[in-house]
Amino acid sequence: MSGSLLSGLDPAGPIGDADLFYTVQSGADAKATGAQLKTYAAGGLIRFSVTVSANGLICALPAGAAMLMIALQEIAGHTVNCSLGTTSGGSELLSAISVPGGGAPVLIPLDALSQPDSWVAAQNIFLNSASWGLANVTGRLWCLQ
Repeated sequence: MSGSLLSGLDPAGPIGDADLFYTVQSGADAKATGAQLKTYAAGGLIRFSVTVSANGLICALPAGAAMLMIALQEIAGHTVNCSLGTTSGGSELLSAISVPGGGAPVLIPLDALSQPDSWVAAQNIFLNSASWGLANVTGRLWCLQ
């Protein structure tokens, strides 16, 4: 098998054949926390996808999971600087990065991310900005459990 583990992942792609290899969680499913958090099979590749227009929870990273990649795409035509943290307003996982308005997804690879401490318990991941304006950003996060 040639290429990297992530070479076949299309950050903007529709649900299709690739989903045989990972579970897509979006909206309320991705934001589930505590007792609501779904149980995933160990060793699975999981993708979360959530759109936000203010600092907000994009997923509850399952216990024992490691983030692989994040894609951020602004869909309303307004450039915005976004960061990732374990709290609303936090930036300890990824410092502010410019996401162009209405542009292609900005891919953020593993080496640009700081891993949260999710080895013992689920860890909330927030997409944040100091100034959202009229921006709407879809955040897609891939993790391996």
